[in-house]
Amino acid sequence: MSWLFYEAQRSGKFPATNRVPWRGPSALGDKAPDGSDVTGGWYDAGDHLKLNFPMAWAASVLAWGFIEFQDGYSSSAQTQNALDGLRWVADYFVKCHHSDVAFTGQVGDPGADHAVWGRAEDMTMARPAYDVDANNPGSDLLGQTAAALAAISIMFEKIDAPYALMLEAHARDLYAVGTTFQGKYSDSIKAAYVYPSSNFLDDLTWAAAWLYRKTGEQQFLQARKSMPNSA
Repeated sequence: MSWLFYEAQRSGKFPATNRVPWRGPSALGDKAPDGSDVTGGWYDAGDHLKLNFPMAWAASVLAWGFIEFQDGYSSSAQTQNALDGLRWVADYFVKCHHSDVAFTGQVGDPGADHAVWGRAEDMTMARPAYDVDANNPGSDLLGQTAAALAAISIMFEKIDAPYALMLEAHARDLYAVGTTFQGKYSDSIKAAYVYPSSNFLDDLTWAAAWLYRKTGEQQFLQARKSMPNSA
């Protein structure tokens, strides 16, 4: 049922494997500020915003559960549903990383979205997108996304190695941008007031831990250990 919830939250063009018959294609025109395609991903809660900060956290925790309890997934015949569900959101994060230092962190305006009560399939309002980049940092957002992509990469490394390596590459790049250009994403994306951030150090630590687990590289372990207390 948890996985069905996330399938019902899908935005974009649904795959043939869709298990939620009352949902259909929606938000097919979502674009980054530079015009890049950012369709896909999950809607947030009961509205039709795409908020990548909480989305990335949810994805990383779902991936963590799969990695730790693969036998349970296998015995309950849920492995493919988990893989499909997290490939869906990983593909969206890759789209959002549309240039070296720019990452789309939110799609939709909270005021306009919350003013309309209706089905995602019937939306007609404008859906602006918001980036973080070198001049508008979002270390917390990028750290959370890097962690999610690293964790999902672990899920796929034995069944689709090229895909896993591609996700790892994006995770590395996003982590590098987040550590180089430091700041809170909610100071850069003004529409991010629905999920403000109080600190970005915990998110960079989370990313370093997952990148270490994925790669075994000491640089990530040392980065995690040397991160200042973020409590």
